[in-house]
Amino acid sequence: MGEEPRIDSFHLGLTVSLDKEQEEERWIVDVGLGDMPYEPLPLQAGAYEQGPFTYGVKESGVVKNGWRLEHDLPAPFIGVDFAPEAVLNMEEFEPKHDYYSRSANSPWMDLFLIQHRHALGSNELRGCIWSKRGPRSNEKVEIRNKSKWLEVLGDIFGEHLVNYSNQERDDLWKKVLKNHEEWKKSKGN
Repeated sequence: MGEEPRIDSFHLGLTVSLDKEQEEERWIVDVGLGDMPYEPLPLQAGAYEQGPFTYGVKESGVVKNGWRLEHDLPAPFIGVDFAPEAVLNMEEFEPKHDYYSRSANSPWMDLFLIQHRHALGSNELRGCIWSKRGPRSNEKVEIRNKSKWLEVLGDIFGEHLVNYSNQERDDLWKKVLKNHEEWKKSKGN
């Protein structure tokens, strides 16, 4: 996050090989972040448009025979480099997963973030800020009340918090709102 390109076992990329007329086609299939490709991309150098997003595929500058998937701005990340070796098990990723999902030092620990990618754009709810990116416009909406926040969470992202009690929903909203207010103060708002 915010560092020089490197291979660090933070992101797992899936490539799929298809045999087509005696020739192998390789594709990138990513099910990660909400603004990553909606559809598979050919694993060959080039620029690819999907809705309002443009993705670039090129040779990695940090690992031999690796490749780099780049994202256009204003994406929250610029790109990700992948080593060419196949990963045979998930053990390599477990320490990173544990750190980012459980450590008090994780940048994700106090951040509420849910993303949804669709064919024409994406939605992101980061705390109390709902970002909508479409073919012709980008919009950010600050959500200041619990009922609207829960409505967006359910109707847009399909997350109705069915496994949460009313008290847990209230506690979650209070934490999100508190963190949002602290973030606004830190920005001078």
